[in-house]
Order: sequence, then structure tokens, then C-alpha cells
Amino acid sequence: EYSIGANFAWSTFNDEVNFQPTCIVFPNTTKHVQTAMKAIFQNNAEYSVQAGGHSGMTGWNTVENGILISFINMMNSRVTSYDSQSDTITLLPGIHWGDATSALQQYGVAPVGARLPFTSTVGTGLLLGGGISYLSSPEGYAADNFVSLDVVLVNGTLVTATVDNGYADLFKALKCGGNRFGIVTKYVVKAVHTGLEQDKRWFGGLLVYPNSSSEAVLAALAHFVHDTTNPNA
Repeated sequence: EYSIGANFAWSTFNDEVNFQPTCIVFPNTTKHVQTAMKAIFQNNAEYSVQAGGHSGMTGWNTVENGILISFINMMNSRVTSYDSQSDTITLLPGIHWGDATSALQQYGVAPVGARLPFTSTVGTGLLLGGGISYLSSPEGYAADNFVSLDVVLVNGTLVTATVDNGYADLFKALKCGGNRFGIVTKYVVKAVHTGLEQDKRWFGGLLVYPNSSSEAVLAALAHFVHDTTNPNA
């Protein structure tokens, strides 16, 4: 298991380094995370947290000579759920976006998540970094869709943060604060109604113009950005 966790971290620059955690914790439950964080805090140990393991920054998803908390064992797509009463989706921290999207397809809903869910290890860390999605034009950043967050604080205490409870400041900070303020062990986010598979029609591709058309292309782009009122554009 150690080699899996140690090698699971990916970033643009991780090929230039070879971080080796002193040990890796593989929690199965939130209580395991609480126990680990309490020990880390009491011993003033360096640590890092790894969800999907995909990051553009070296060292954000692993640690050298410290403790790595890996959520590999908390990625069960069967726990990904949709609550029709509250119109919300519940996600565990180790889930990859492709698995989450597939699990929710039967309900015709999706979270505002990664743009490359089926071809990468992008996980829930995207949420704590703001998160740009194909659904962001009408729905905002992924973090804008938080409803509640279960958070293990540095001393091992578990709290639930929402926009209007006693941890509203923590809720706000986690929208782009990464894991600097606590470790999220459960996300409840707004559901976006994307339709069932048979309802969807996707089109994509590239339009290539010669350099001689650059002035006209830039003018058309400026017109589109300034005048388009369709929120899905």
C-alpha cells in the first residue's frame, strides 16, 4: 500500500523530485482521520493530504519525511448519493470525478466537478481549490456549490461547517483554502440537473482560422463576450 500512496501523487513537476513520506495513513472512516490528526497535532509533525492525487503544484499532494494521509480507501462510489428532498449530492473525499458522475447518472444529476473526469485522477481536492467545471458558466465555481462540509480540525475535532452556522468562517475559507484549515471528510453539494444519458447531446471540436483572419476573429470574440446573454454559452 505504501508504494501506491507514495506514487499516486501527480503534478506537472513531481517528476523532478522523489518525495518519500515517512509513513502513510489510509483512513477508512472519519474517526480514523480524527485519530491521525490528533496525533499529528500533538507531535507537531509535517503532513500532507491526498485525495485524487492530481495537482499542478509540487508537494501539495505528498510530503517529504512527513505523514501522508491518503484517501484511497474513502473513494467508494456506492457512498456517492443523491437526496431528492434537499436536491443535494454527498461525496466522500477519495472519490474520483468519473466515478462520481457515473454513480449519479441514473438520477439525471451531477455535481459541479472536474472537466477531465474520465481520463485523470482528479479528485475532491479540486473543490477546495475553487474548481472550474464545464458547468461553471451557469453554476459558478465548484466551491460555490457547497452546502455543508464535515471537517476534521487540526486537533482532531469533527465539525460540520455551513454558510450560516457557527463555522461559517471555516466554510468560507475552505472554498479556496485547500486543506490549510482542516481536512474535509464529507462534502454535501448542490445537484445540477443534467438529464439522463439518453437526453444528452454533446458536440465538440476545434475551429482553426488562418493568421490573416486574426483581426476578424478577435472582433468576433469581443462581440461574443460583451453581447452574449445565454448563461450556458
